[in-house]
Amino acid sequence: GDYPVNGFHHVHTCQAEAIPAVGAIFREAGSFLEMITAVDHRFDDIGCFRLVYTFNHFGAANRHRIHVDLGDEESGATLVKCFPAADWMEREVFDMYGIAFADHPDLRRILLPEDADFFALRKDFGQMNPPSDESAEGDEDAGGDE
Repeated sequence: GDYPVNGFHHVHTCQAEAIPAVGAIFREAGSFLEMITAVDHRFDDIGCFRLVYTFNHFGAANRHRIHVDLGDEESGATLVKCFPAADWMEREVFDMYGIAFADHPDLRRILLPEDADFFALRKDFGQMNPPSDESAEGDEDAGGDE
């Protein structure tokens, strides 16, 4: 990583099933979990959801960012056993993106109503046609009936 440029000392990639072991390593090293979020890359060159984990260390900063590309599964593994705060972070990712976390103790919506039938941060949310790699064309129906 290039800390002055991106704010991270190290940037890693990892498989979803390895995240609990990676989390345990960071925990044993005295690091803490800063954040878990996701990015919807389904309609670009990555082609899937990406989980993003950030870890830091008390004292001298030693920030790590970990990318986990989910492929077609749309599910990750929970870090709640190592980091109890992951409970809320994983619930937020589930609520906004629909990404499940295996073995999570209470995976339910945290911001939206339980009966919501959408995931608000997906790129195709609220669109009749999902985005494509092609550039957007003008909306022919914008002028109404003529």
